[in-house]
Amino acid sequence: IIRTMLLMFVLPCLAVAAGLIAVLFHSGSVGTIAAARREIVAAIARHRPSLLQNVPGPTTLPSARLAGPVGLRRDSCTSKLGEETPFVRTMVVPGPARGVAIGPDGLVESHEWHKSKQPNSGIDRTGRVVSERAICINSLAHYTEMGVTIPEAPATGESVLVTEEFNVDTVCVGDVVEVETSTTPVVLTVTHPRRPCHRFANKYGSRDHFFGFMHRGLAGIFCSVKTSGTLDIANARVTVVARPHPQWTLRRCNALIYGATQWNKEPFWRGTPSELDELIALPELGSWQWKEYLQTLKQS
Repeated sequence: IIRTMLLMFVLPCLAVAAGLIAVLFHSGSVGTIAAARREIVAAIARHRPSLLQNVPGPTTLPSARLAGPVGLRRDSCTSKLGEETPFVRTMVVPGPARGVAIGPDGLVESHEWHKSKQPNSGIDRTGRVVSERAICINSLAHYTEMGVTIPEAPATGESVLVTEEFNVDTVCVGDVVEVETSTTPVVLTVTHPRRPCHRFANKYGSRDHFFGFMHRGLAGIFCSVKTSGTLDIANARVTVVARPHPQWTLRRCNALIYGATQWNKEPFWRGTPSELDELIALPELGSWQWKEYLQTLKQS
C-alpha cells in the first residue's frame, strides 16, 4: 500500500516540482508554459509508470447483434443550438427484400463526411484515411455509460448500432470482425475509436456530451472493410474472430491520448515513451487524428 501511494501521489508531486524548477531556472530565464508542460510530463514519466501500462486485454472475443436499423446519411437537420448537424439518416432494416451494400469505403448509398474529400478538411491526404473510417459502429453500452436515451438509432452519426457486448472495453485495435449475412460475411478491421466533432454538442445542446463521449472514447468504433458484401439480416451477428493486439483495447488507446479532464480537447500523451512507440507501430491503427497526432507528440 505504501509503495502504491508513493508511485501514485508522492513521486508525481516531486516530479512536478522538479519540472517547474528546471524550467524556471533553465538558462536563467522563466521559460514558457509549453516548455514547463513538457518538462513536467517528462519528469512524471520518469518517476511513475503509466497506470494503463500492461493492462491485460479481454479474455474472450465479443459477439454482438445489430441493435437497430442501418443508418444511411442524408440531409442535415437543425440542432437544438440552431446549427446544421448531419445526424439525420434514412433508417433501413436489412432483410432479403432490402439489403444494404457495404463496399471498400463503407455503406454504398450513404454520403459520409470521409467520402467527400472536402478541401482544407485534411481528410483527403491519403486514400487510407477514407478506407480506415469506412464503417462506424457504436454500442448500446456507450450510450448507457453516458446516460443518454436514444430517440432513434443510430443517433450520433454511426453507421451501425450493436448490442452491449461489442464496446471499447471488449474491442481492440486490429480486431478482425465478421458481420453476418445470408452468404459470405462482411469482414472488417478495427482501426481506432471515433473522435467526435462539435456536432455532438449541437445534437444534444450541451458540450458535456461532447467532452464525455470524447474523453471516454464512446463516440464510435471505426473500421476498414476487408471483404465487401450485402447486409441482409435484420439482427445480424457481429463477431470478433481474430485479435492481433489484445493489450490495446480502444478504451486504453483513447485514455492515453484523449482521456483528459473535461476542459481539454487537445491530444496529449499520458503514457510512457515505450507505450507511445508501441502504439505508433500498430499497422492497423488509423492515421487521421491518431497515428499522425501520436507521431507529432513524439517529435515534440
